[in-house]
Amino acid sequence: MSEVRQDPISGHRVILAPDRHNRPAAYDGQEPLSENKTCPFCAGHEELTSNPICWYPPGTQEAYLRNWRVRVIANKFPALSTATTSLNSQTATTGDHEGIHEVFVESRRHIDSFGELSSDEAAWTWLAYRERLLAIRQQKQWAYAQIFKNSRRGSGASVEHSHSQLLASRFVPSALSTELRSAAEHHHRNKTCLYCSMIESEIAGNQRVVMKDKDLVAFCPAASRFPYEVWLFPITHLPRFEASTTSLLERASRILQRLIRSFDRELRCPPYNYFLHTAPFDSPQQAYFHWHLEIFPRLVTTGGYEWATNSFVNTVPPETAARHLRQRWQQVDAHQ
Repeated sequence: MSEVRQDPISGHRVILAPDRHNRPAAYDGQEPLSENKTCPFCAGHEELTSNPICWYPPGTQEAYLRNWRVRVIANKFPALSTATTSLNSQTATTGDHEGIHEVFVESRRHIDSFGELSSDEAAWTWLAYRERLLAIRQQKQWAYAQIFKNSRRGSGASVEHSHSQLLASRFVPSALSTELRSAAEHHHRNKTCLYCSMIESEIAGNQRVVMKDKDLVAFCPAASRFPYEVWLFPITHLPRFEASTTSLLERASRILQRLIRSFDRELRCPPYNYFLHTAPFDSPQQAYFHWHLEIFPRLVTTGGYEWATNSFVNTVPPETAARHLRQRWQQVDAHQ
């Protein structure tokens, strides 16, 4: 039997239709990662990319080639850049075509998933996210910077080597604007943070929680758009990702690794995407926003109905997905 749910943040509707899970070819296995001796992101091939913007752990230029674990470079094919020109002055706002597009190369090794990084590589990647957000915010000309990751074939990734990206723009993307508006309206009506209320409700109900510790919680949202979608939140109210402590980000990076390894055990190493939502640079420290990471494996293809209506058909109820992921979480914990 199907059920319709509505997400309180974005307003999107989800049709939970578990019977459609039995359609043929709903989940396809992925080909194993192949060796690539000309990968521009591997150690020893640094000359194939632009000079690094920064690298981690930090060090001298002389030590860079032998010591880097994570490096940040300009995207060779940027979606936005300061050199981009607008092709349609009638539809573009002045400056909207400008931006910054960077790549976080997450390992020296030729691997294709955040879950395969060492704990140090994972931590340095998340600390690099924070440092780049802080640096771009200080430039005072960008409204927002979106951090996102496409991993494995079928996710949108053009290079299989594990990497993530940052795209800074002069405008706040519409999806985030919708979240901000919903959160502000909720705060105006209820004098509480919508996200904090959601976290409290999910922890109390416990049906959709995958993991929780004193600092962080991960759960499958009630109106999950995709099978096995998971949101990761700091429990303490924190609008800006870049204001997070080093210890919190190190812990969050390890939790994300275990979530991805749980996907791999449960779903046979699927492609996946994740993205970070944080407060815009020019906004005050809002009482109603809360940074979070959204991650979902790419198990099904988004079809015409979803694109036409911004409503989604999900074949795996989030309660079922959370139960399966909790089981896998325990197995990953026991064998790492």
